[in-house]
Amino acid sequence: MMNNYIKAMKKILMLWVAMVAIMMMASCSKEKPSEYNEHAFTEQQQKVLDLFHGSWRNGTGDCFWDFHEQSDTNVVVYEDDYVNGPQQKYQYQGTASYRIMKSNGVDTSSVSTYRYYVSRDASYVNMYFISSGSRADKYDLQVPDATHFKFRSSYSSIWLTYEKVQ
Repeated sequence: MMNNYIKAMKKILMLWVAMVAIMMMASCSKEKPSEYNEHAFTEQQQKVLDLFHGSWRNGTGDCFWDFHEQSDTNVVVYEDDYVNGPQQKYQYQGTASYRIMKSNGVDTSSVSTYRYYVSRDASYVNMYFISSGSRADKYDLQVPDATHFKFRSSYSSIWLTYEKVQ
């Protein structure tokens, strides 16, 4: 009787050890799913990037976003760090310029050029100065339809609507 009891306890202990080992292996895995690619665009990013071509003007017609070339994937820019080695500074997907026109319709010299990054959930766009790589601004983003988008600067509470220029 005691011998059967010991055998049963050994089986329970072995099952318990096996279950703990399986749980530890499953919870310690830091691998991402094989279909995950941090440089590939999400569906939301792709929809916005499909819109970000050509010129877009605000409601008053004096400010324009011009979206230029785009990359096929997220491009990562690294910064050298003496102690830790190369560190990711930012990511971008394309270039854009912002221009302001005078009231008589003549272009001014007020043109700024940026690299932009659309967030994975397409809720905001970061703009980075091409010259320095520092972040110029973060814009909250709304896309009500295929011919309009709205930006709200991190420095403002006002949404500005931009319309595709034909």
